[in-house]
Amino acid sequence: MNQPCIISYSRISTVKQLQGSGLAMQQEQAVLANLSDKYNLPINEESFTDVGRSAYHGKHLDGELGKIFGLIETGAIAEGSILCVYNLDRLSRQGIKKAQAQLLRILDTVSIYTISDSKMYLYNEDNLADLVLALVYASRANEESKTKSARTTNAALRAINSYENDKRDGFSKAITAVCGSHPFYFDITNGYVKPHSYYFEVAQFIIHELIAGTNIRQLVDKLNATYKPHLNKWTDYAIRNFHKQDALTGNKTITLNGTTHVLEGYYPRVVSEEVYQRFLHTRNHGTTRTSSSGRVNLITGIGIARCGSCGSAVGASHVDGKTRLICISSKQRRNDCKGFYVMAHFLEAATLKLVADGIAQAASPIVENNSMSLIKADIKKKESQLAMLVEKSMQMDLPMVMLTKMNEIESEIKELSKKLIISPITVTPDIEALTNQWSHMSTALPPMEQKDERKKLKELIKKSLTKIVLTKVAWSHYRFEFHLVNGNYRSVECIEGKLTTPHFSETPSFDIGAHTIPANSSWGKNIRKPVNIVIEEVTDIL
Repeated sequence: MNQPCIISYSRISTVKQLQGSGLAMQQEQAVLANLSDKYNLPINEESFTDVGRSAYHGKHLDGELGKIFGLIETGAIAEGSILCVYNLDRLSRQGIKKAQAQLLRILDTVSIYTISDSKMYLYNEDNLADLVLALVYASRANEESKTKSARTTNAALRAINSYENDKRDGFSKAITAVCGSHPFYFDITNGYVKPHSYYFEVAQFIIHELIAGTNIRQLVDKLNATYKPHLNKWTDYAIRNFHKQDALTGNKTITLNGTTHVLEGYYPRVVSEEVYQRFLHTRNHGTTRTSSSGRVNLITGIGIARCGSCGSAVGASHVDGKTRLICISSKQRRNDCKGFYVMAHFLEAATLKLVADGIAQAASPIVENNSMSLIKADIKKKESQLAMLVEKSMQMDLPMVMLTKMNEIESEIKELSKKLIISPITVTPDIEALTNQWSHMSTALPPMEQKDERKKLKELIKKSLTKIVLTKVAWSHYRFEFHLVNGNYRSVECIEGKLTTPHFSETPSFDIGAHTIPANSSWGKNIRKPVNIVIEEVTDIL
């Protein structure tokens, strides 16, 4: 756009406008062609359209109109160009001062043509009458939007207050005013919120696949191969944030004039509360996922392995058929951690050797975290307070201070509900069951080819450990620390692929800097070997 041209901008507020935009586009093309002939200017191939972005709230300034402003100010839209719009209210419905500033930003170098009244506002003419007329239009549009906003808000409030009584066959009446769109797995075509005949099942499939451990990329591939997408295609982003949707629980949250309203039971529940909590726990704390390469790595992907130097997560690198563990932050250069590069089967072997014994031995009892119970009790208490105030409001006119108190309680309930959703699920481990499962587990590591066996072992590791810390002590010398769910602790040193005797305390019983390397090692022959250390070949454990 290095020469003057004609640019088309449109703003479509509603789906209804979008559905009826075909004829309007044809009419607009005719207008553009006439302008091109009259002013001998080419029509720019790119058209700019904002869909569903409010001019009253200025949201379109973050969209295509904002892009036009940027192109004008950088000169990419050349001086002398013509911006063609249906009406001036397509450019702004904000207050008169903001509308004036936006018009002048354009008219500084670009003319504006309005299709509705065939009016040209020339950039190179100081026409006071035209500017006043434009501001009159802007002021009128702003007042219309204010009235519409108040009317829409009042309608929404009425719908919110009566949604429980407006149900038909158990389904809520759809609230479409000022509350955004409904998730794709619901159908509101008949005015009531019902499960979509096709996509409701898809939503359930997504949840169960993620609980089962299917990773995001694999799930997206499955969806695109099996189910028709509700938009162009299934994407990573939509699936990655799927668990953040309150609609899965049946609740809808609407904020009006700074007050948050939680409509319980507005949507049909997608899954039971138990399944939903498992889903949240899986997404927030990880599960036994298969890597994108198809390998089942026993230690990575379950959120328990950490670098002992910087605390970052531990990942896996697959090169030449071998799997090595790495510090992710060091690999991606996020910090100054020097990281490590250790064969995965060294740590897997140590885990298999030490965890079963650590689980079987008694430790201090674990007290279950009851924070969720406390939150639920608090919510119930505040709901009772709110119900009492609502009942009083039905019998008498409450003073403003009491109405304010009702709004405060509603907001507090909403915040507590958020905490309840994100609060981690604390499950008291069944140590006897874990011990029994470990007793039936082979003492040999299952090879990569035995994916099902490795998945079972990985799930058992996840249930048995709260944390694994991997620290590089020196070249080819690593420390593996295991924190078990029953409160026990185990650590072991791995030196040149050999494991020392384990330790049961976080305070080592020997000098880390002077211990345990084989007498026939090519390095460190003169370093003394402590008498309390026994070294085993890792290959003997496999």
